[in-house]
Amino acid sequence: MNTVEALFDNIMCYRIEHSSHGKAKRGISTKEKSLLVEVISIGDDVNNIKAGDKLLIKKFSGIEVDINNENVLFITKNDILAKIK
Repeated sequence: MNTVEALFDNIMCYRIEHSSHGKAKRGISTKEKSLLVEVISIGDDVNNIKAGDKLLIKKFSGIEVDINNENVLFITKNDILAKIK
């Protein structure tokens, strides 16, 4: 199994979906895409963001890729609207 990490100004993340119990699930695709993501990896050109951060992104942001049977989203720093604290 290969390791994948984001490069340059890219950010690799999971979409955060909320279940009916209020718990978040990672990497699950539904009809309505979540605008909340959890950061997995960042490129060297990204500042003020780190792995584990939760972000609010634009509606039609990024490119979804299946890596090791998980749905991963690659976005750029321009796709970020806010950092959730």
